[in-house]
Amino acid sequence: RSEKTGQWQLALDLLLPMEDSYILPNEVSCSTTISTCEKGAQWQLSLEILGRMAGQKCSPNTVSFNGAISACHKGERWWLALDLLEGMRQDAVVPDRIRDRKS
Repeated sequence: RSEKTGQWQLALDLLLPMEDSYILPNEVSCSTTISTCEKGAQWQLSLEILGRMAGQKCSPNTVSFNGAISACHKGERWWLALDLLEGMRQDAVVPDRIRDRKS
């Protein structure tokens, strides 16, 4: 279990240097990092990465929102999960049925 939860740091170590190089993060790299942070109980980092996506010219998608919502749920930050669900609707990102019911 600790092997999986410690992988969020590795994911960040790969994602963050992209911002300083010619390789731009995209929806896949950001969503993967958000999901990895969620598994490592890092809800704050999940929200930070989700917030940075727009500045990196990549739009949050269902996977990235779901990862951040799940991270907030696991971190017992249900009000943030509800805010994210509303943000999905405002951004015209369709929530999946399972995530919509959990939140």
